[in-house]
Amino acid sequence: MTTRKKEPSKELPKLEPCKPGDLQPWDPSDLKPWTGESLEGEGPGLEPWIPDAVQPTVGVEGERRGSVKDVAEWMLNELKKAGTLYQSNAAPSIIQHFGGGFIYRNRNDSYAIDHDVLEYFRTITEKTVVWVKRERFWRWRQESDPTGTRAL
Repeated sequence: MTTRKKEPSKELPKLEPCKPGDLQPWDPSDLKPWTGESLEGEGPGLEPWIPDAVQPTVGVEGERRGSVKDVAEWMLNELKKAGTLYQSNAAPSIIQHFGGGFIYRNRNDSYAIDHDVLEYFRTITEKTVVWVKRERFWRWRQESDPTGTRAL
């Protein structure tokens, strides 16, 4: 029977507590706006998250496959299937099915749906669908919803 040699235990170095003056205050002016580049200029920059299944490989920004009417009717069909339609899910799917020309980046740098598409969607769903602004989704109008209101 062979005996194993016992390895010496590795001790962690002892840390000294911070003394006043060790920590430097940070200055908000040191913060730079994010440009999409990674820190120190090494490696790829971070991109906004889009599920892999709907990466805009087919839809190139500016490209439009179909019409405003086609996109709005697709949105209505998705709403019929699920009962709700979240903008965060609809926008990448629109890129996949119809191209990036029906999507733009809003003030928050999120994907948003073209105003003409939304206007047409409002026209075909005027009395039946409401927009829940806080959670950013469309749903079917309920009896309890205020009359004449399109957004809640």
